[in-house]
Amino acid sequence: MSRFKTAIKNHSLQDALLFAVFGIALLIHALSKHYAQAMPDWKMSPYLFPLLVSIFLILLSTSLAADGRRELKQSAEPKQNEASLQLNYGKKVLFTVLFSIVYYILMPILTFIPSTILFLTVMFLYLGERRPLVIGLISVLTAVFVYALFALGLNVMLP
Repeated sequence: MSRFKTAIKNHSLQDALLFAVFGIALLIHALSKHYAQAMPDWKMSPYLFPLLVSIFLILLSTSLAADGRRELKQSAEPKQNEASLQLNYGKKVLFTVLFSIVYYILMPILTFIPSTILFLTVMFLYLGERRPLVIGLISVLTAVFVYALFALGLNVMLP
C-alpha cells in the first residue's frame, strides 16, 4: 500500500484534518465578523468565544497530526486486526460521550472547578495516564485557568 493511502486511513490524521478545517473556518469567521462590525474591543465582542474555540481546535489538530505521524512511523510493527481496533475506538468514543453527559449533569451540583477536576482526572485515567502528579497538576491547573479566564477575565458566569 502506498504511503499516501496509509496516511489517509490513519484516524488521527483524519481527525486532525477535520479539526484543522473547522478551526481555520471558525477563525476566519470570527475575525471577519468582528472587524466587519468595527469592534476594536475584544472583551465585549460576541466573536471572542468563537475565536478562542478556533485556536483550541487548531492546537488540537496539531496534536492529533503529531500523533498520526508517530503512528505512521510505528506502522512497521505488527498490529491488531482492524475490527478489534474499530471496536476499541468506538468504545472510547462512547465512554467519552457518556461521561461528558455525566459531567454536564454534575456541573450545576458540584460547581465548575470540582466537576472539571473530576472529569479531567477520570478521562486521564481512562485514556491510560497513570502518573498521579501529572494527572493532578493538569486537572487542577486547567480547571483553575479556565475559571480565571472566563469568570474573572471575561466576566462570563460559570456554574
